[in-house]
Amino acid sequence: MKKQLILIGIIAMLVTVGLSGCSENNNSDTGIVSFQELLGNSTKFYGQNITMKGYINGTVYGVGNSSYNAFFYDSSSNPQYVLVLDVPSDIVIHTGMYTITGTVIKQIYATPKLTVISAVAI
Repeated sequence: MKKQLILIGIIAMLVTVGLSGCSENNNSDTGIVSFQELLGNSTKFYGQNITMKGYINGTVYGVGNSSYNAFFYDSSSNPQYVLVLDVPSDIVIHTGMYTITGTVIKQIYATPKLTVISAVAI
């Protein structure tokens, strides 16, 4: 009986710790940060990895094997908000809807920039 109580206590503790990690993200259960949320309080996100959904409107390639920029909009129908993505050369992005995970980079006198970690077409 004592072993069962210890096991139940350990399971309860693991569940509590796991659920407390969910509340760290202010983006409900989806983990998706909206353009409005990022641009409204960008200092909160500097240096963090975040995931966003949006529309890639175009790319500007760098020289040689360097990273390139992509223009990431709120949506294809209402491009009210825009971010510049810094995309490593080994990640290929075309025009279309994407789920982007990246690190938020502070820029001087500009909106934040995302350094892309992964890009998934949707």
